[in-house]
Amino acid sequence: HNQCTALAPVADVERLVRAWHQRGRDLYDQDPELRSILYFKNQGSVAGASISHPHSQIVGLPFVARNTAARQYRNLVYWNRFGVSVFTKTLEEEFEAQASGGPHRIIDQNEHFVAFIPFAAVSPFNLWIVPLFEEAHFTFTQDHQ
Repeated sequence: HNQCTALAPVADVERLVRAWHQRGRDLYDQDPELRSILYFKNQGSVAGASISHPHSQIVGLPFVARNTAARQYRNLVYWNRFGVSVFTKTLEEEFEAQASGGPHRIIDQNEHFVAFIPFAAVSPFNLWIVPLFEEAHFTFTQDHQ
């Protein structure tokens, strides 16, 4: 319970992500006006937490935060210019680097998702989990994925 995610067994992390998925779906089911859900896990005051042990929080918002909306807009501009999503292009480059034995930022992957460290990560242990299929919303993915 008190172990940080980076040191947790894979099965524990999988349970955490599945819980986020289900709870996010429950939030959307309860309030269809939600436009954004933020999932995060932190530990201690350094991470801004008021609780010392590791814990997750889920925040549902009736709007899209300004920085998220700006990122979505830039991604749309990229899509319109190149005909491919910025995530697909990023993953292509990371897979090429991984296949050639070069440095890459991929941490783990399965048949549905890839976990990687984003370029110029904003914080230590910042990790993105991106689908290998077109889906804009984590909560709309299928349970088996």
